[in-house]
Amino acid sequence: MMSVANIVLNYFIGIYGSAAVASYGIAYKIDMFPIMLSVGLSQGTALLVGYCYGQKNEKRLACSMRLATIYGVVLGAIFTIALFFLNRILAGIFLDNEDLITQTAWFLRLLCFHAPLLGVINMVTAYFQALGKALNSLIITLFRNVVLFIPGVAALNYFFKLNGVILTQLIVEIILTAIWQHF
Repeated sequence: MMSVANIVLNYFIGIYGSAAVASYGIAYKIDMFPIMLSVGLSQGTALLVGYCYGQKNEKRLACSMRLATIYGVVLGAIFTIALFFLNRILAGIFLDNEDLITQTAWFLRLLCFHAPLLGVINMVTAYFQALGKALNSLIITLFRNVVLFIPGVAALNYFFKLNGVILTQLIVEIILTAIWQHF
């Protein structure tokens, strides 16, 4: 599903030229740091959550989830601040063209705001996996990568052009953070 979502995303970014694709590619690679740390935290916590669930230790399960989610949100907030203020420096590590640095830095500013929300959504997905509720986890993944994301890219492109395309993931994460309890 992530591959399909990325194909659609790259198609819409490609409308704005190869410089936009290159800038997004570098911004996304930098943005992978908070994404992968959030995934690692959630998958590591899933083991503890599964153990607590198996032991029927609801208090420890709830405490583990709450603490890991807080860590994920705080870690994401730290990355948001770092990427927001260091975007030009980070882009300059990979590029020497001033226009590409400026565009990549702008994309990083737009992308960085979703990092704290990853701490919630990735933990919820791992929680459902740890409890053996694969369908709930699958539904969240479907919403994240297909149901909300693909139409979101098209709609935000229509209304906000390239900035809307780049902001799609943030909008999807906001919606999922607001509605995850219904899964």
